[in-house]
Amino acid sequence: MSGKLVILFPGIKYSVDCPLLYYPKKKYEAAGYEILPIENYEVTDEECSFEDYIKTAVVNVEKRFENFDFSVYKEIVFVSKSMGTVVALSLEDRYEIPNVTHVLLTPIRGTFPLLTKERNIDLMVSGTEDPLVDLPALTEISQENRLPLTIVEGANHSLEIAGDVERNLEIIREIVAQL
Repeated sequence: MSGKLVILFPGIKYSVDCPLLYYPKKKYEAAGYEILPIENYEVTDEECSFEDYIKTAVVNVEKRFENFDFSVYKEIVFVSKSMGTVVALSLEDRYEIPNVTHVLLTPIRGTFPLLTKERNIDLMVSGTEDPLVDLPALTEISQENRLPLTIVEGANHSLEIAGDVERNLEIIREIVAQL
C-alpha cells in the first residue's frame, strides 16, 4: 500500500472540468495523487426519472470498479458533486473501502440516508440558495452525526452567487484551501 488516489464524481450537468472539481483535481494532482475522473455515468435513457438516473449511474460506476484493487492505495479521496455524492458513498459501501475520505460538494436529498457518523467526511459544502437540498435537514443530519458542513450564504447548486464573479472565485479558493 503506497499510492494515493482521488476519484472525481461529477454531477449530471457538472463535469469534472467545472471549477468545483477541476481545482480540487489540480490541488491533489500537485500533491502526488493519482487522479481518476468519472467522465460520465453512461446513462442513455434521457427520459428516465431522476431517481432511476441515479440508480443506473450507481450500477454503472460499480461495474467499472468490479476488478479495481483499492487495497494498493494508502489514501483514497472521493471528491463528489451533487448526484455524484450518492454514487461515491454507494461505491464505498458496495466495496467496503476502509480508507476513503469524502469531499461532498452540494449533496442532494438522496445522499442524506448515506450520511452517517461512521463516514470519514473531511468536507461537505452546500449553499443557502440551492433548490436541490433541504438545508435544515442536511444541517440536522450533519449535527447528529458530527459531520463537517460548510454553508455558503447566497450560493446556488453550483456554489455560485449570480452576478458576483469575485465572490465566486473566493468560494472556490475557500473550498480548495480546506482540502
